[in-house]
Amino acid sequence: MQKRLYKLFIIVTKIFLLLGSVIVLNSLVFAGEIRSNIISPELRKKLEIKGFIDGYQRSKSGLEPSIEAEFEKLNILETIENNIYADAYLQGYTQFEIDLGEYISINQNEHELQAIAFKDGCLTAKIGMNEFPEAGMNKLGLEELREQLIYLDAYQQGYTRWLFTYSCIPSPY
Repeated sequence: MQKRLYKLFIIVTKIFLLLGSVIVLNSLVFAGEIRSNIISPELRKKLEIKGFIDGYQRSKSGLEPSIEAEFEKLNILETIENNIYADAYLQGYTQFEIDLGEYISINQNEHELQAIAFKDGCLTAKIGMNEFPEAGMNKLGLEELREQLIYLDAYQQGYTRWLFTYSCIPSPY
């Protein structure tokens, strides 16, 4: 009799654990936690691109982020798809603020330095010389790290602009 009760206890415990795991897994599956493996890479990429662009444009327009409205407009119902889109949307929204902050924080002298460096980089690539921005920085007497970094960034943009387009126009500065 004791053996039967013990076996019955084991069977009931196994059934209880099995039902508990099914309930837990079903809620995860329906909540989208496990469905991330089901979403195709193409759909994931599409949602990331669309979310980033929408967030960037929304921030650019000066409006507050409104992800829920975008979910309704795009008819996104799955939780995992919502999460992918929302992450990309917020990245795009904050990226515009970062871009704007960098643009605003550059003063007139630094802006002129960017234009000079871009032109130097583009002309250096145009005549086929190797990339050596140090000569231009020394010629301008740049000693502050911020000025050197601004010069290097703009010089690199000019150099690569020529390599990719064979043109120095339009200048971003």
